[in-house]
Amino acid sequence: MVRGREWSGFEAAALQEAMRRSVRDFAALLGVEGTTVVNWRTGLGSVRPRSQTQAILDTTLDQRATADDRARFEEILIEGEAAWRERHQTSRRRDTTKPVQTSDDPSRTPTVQSLGTAVPTTVEVSRPATQAGAYPMEISEMNRREVLRLLSIATTTLITPVIIDWDRVQFTAASGRLDMGVLDQYATLNRMLWKHYGEAETKAAVFGTVREHLSILVDGLRGSHSAKLRSRQLELIADVLQLTGEILLDSNHLAEAAHCYALSGTFAADAQAYDLWACALTRHAYIGIFDNRFDDALPLAEEAVEVARRGDISLPTRYWAESVRAQVQAGCGEADECQRAFDAARGVAGLGETPSLGWLRFSGDRIDEEEASCLIQLGQPEPAERILMPLLERPLSARRRASVLVDLAAAGALRGDPVQTVWYGGVSVDIARRTRSGYVGRRLDQLRGRLTGLADDRHVAHLEREITRLATSPAY
Repeated sequence: MVRGREWSGFEAAALQEAMRRSVRDFAALLGVEGTTVVNWRTGLGSVRPRSQTQAILDTTLDQRATADDRARFEEILIEGEAAWRERHQTSRRRDTTKPVQTSDDPSRTPTVQSLGTAVPTTVEVSRPATQAGAYPMEISEMNRREVLRLLSIATTTLITPVIIDWDRVQFTAASGRLDMGVLDQYATLNRMLWKHYGEAETKAAVFGTVREHLSILVDGLRGSHSAKLRSRQLELIADVLQLTGEILLDSNHLAEAAHCYALSGTFAADAQAYDLWACALTRHAYIGIFDNRFDDALPLAEEAVEVARRGDISLPTRYWAESVRAQVQAGCGEADECQRAFDAARGVAGLGETPSLGWLRFSGDRIDEEEASCLIQLGQPEPAERILMPLLERPLSARRRASVLVDLAAAGALRGDPVQTVWYGGVSVDIARRTRSGYVGRRLDQLRGRLTGLADDRHVAHLEREITRLATSPAY
């Protein structure tokens, strides 16, 4: 067996240059994060890609590079790293006296700001935090692994016995003791993070800040010895886990999102926070809608409805749960059950003004677009269009507008209208590219399944290729 080349960051960067690929294109070719390629170009000879990446680089050089590519690659290696640096005006950012063995991911240290004088926090009040790296709007593999580590730590606290002897615990990063006043400030921070998430066009931009805040909350829980404080901490963590899941869902990391929702529900149930628990179940059920697994989603949606009935009647939780149950029933082809659920969900219109909680943002203005989606799912384009067209006049968020446009494109496909399909589908693709939203990308992927009947139209064929290209982009 012939042993492959021992690749360094310099050789990987040389191959990228020889193949005349951009950072994004080269990352997509190899199936790695864009930040990994940036890391190779930064560390060069001090970086050693992982073993599986070494094998991918071998295959790329041997089978995917042309003869001219390989000739240019050898010329760059002969010129050497110093010449490469001078040509690219690159300064070394690593300690070259110690070779790095597994450094595909760049090191990132989130900045921790302070909200009050005595309590550490992870939110900079003036603006939402963004991630470092070449593609700050993407969730890095390192960040995903860190969240999974935190989830593992959080899970172990569920089986830790509670000692109801102390009313306060020492918070490792704070000057002073943890008490209800401090937890109230963290609740405020949770709401701020949800606000930043809602305002961010690209949701992954707030992921680093949310992850750091989750870390502090989990660390505090591990040292909790008061039942009252612990219950409040469980609520706060359940809240942030749902936000973490929302960001992961939008970035198309469905398994991690489901893990966050499931653990959030467990924490909320332990704290007897029924509305928060029902929302976790509802979000978990929505993954089934997102992934066309309606039979799997149905038990979660029905449990969410039952749990919501035990919650605060002044909150819209039970109406949201019914709305999502309606969408699941539509996916299962149960038109009558879908209608009954929507009739129940429309009760939100009679609800008075509700407090802003962050994790619960359901109101009557969403009912129409969700009912239209159900009608599309049930193969009824005409009534869906009558609902959808007026929605375009509303000031919708980018994601909601894209969702309406996808449904209008789907209605066109159901009616055999290629012009409508291409027009609205094309605008949705543009929004998906701009926002890098995995949610919009998934909706477009669902639309792609409806284009079969129009496959002979060249414009529809072009739209299908654009959706496919979007789905295979490393940002999704």
